[in-house]
Amino acid sequence: MFSFSTIAVFATLAFSAVTSAIPFNERDAAGELSAVNAALPVVDTVALVPRADDAKLSLASILTDAQTQLVPFTQQLKFATKQNATAEHLSAPVDGIKNVLTTTATRIHGLGGHPIEIILASLDGTLILTVHEVARILAAVLILVFDAVGAVLALLGGGIAPAVFLLLVGVGEVVATLLQAVLAIVGVVLVDLVVVLVPLLGTVIHVIRALGVALLLTLLGL
Repeated sequence: MFSFSTIAVFATLAFSAVTSAIPFNERDAAGELSAVNAALPVVDTVALVPRADDAKLSLASILTDAQTQLVPFTQQLKFATKQNATAEHLSAPVDGIKNVLTTTATRIHGLGGHPIEIILASLDGTLILTVHEVARILAAVLILVFDAVGAVLALLGGGIAPAVFLLLVGVGEVVATLLQAVLAIVGVVLVDLVVVLVPLLGTVIHVIRALGVALLLTLLGL
């Protein structure tokens, strides 16, 4: 009786004999290889390598990210009703706004030490922003926040509960921290930033004053 190993040897020899008997056609082989290559997905190897620019953050990109992240929370404040505009129901969106602003301020502080052409780079990285362009981007964030805060103040009027008002004051305090971070990073270069910024905040100045956050009022010169 043949052992398994002996059978395996015979099978290998038989297969070799059959395959060696098949004529090899280089043209057919080349055609099959081309067909296989055509079926394979084309991978852009350049896209797999992170670009050096991806690691560069600018003030514009950070503030634009913040604006996008703030929208869901500010919308909740803007569409609050007298029935749900309570400290209990407003705590979640207010905390969301404060978290975004706090993270944004931290990211802006992280720009310290980078060349000014990186800090003030435009979103596409091709230009260096002017003081007017930076002011417009910053104003967009502040208006988004204070429009929402103002909506709650207008909704509740003089009957606003102290707990709700304190929540809104907390938003103003974090905005002051954000503005302080921006001025710390670019204030020496963009010396007129506040001067250019304040007129852009015209529609929300009354909200800022109503909150009475001393640091914010001082930074804006109000």
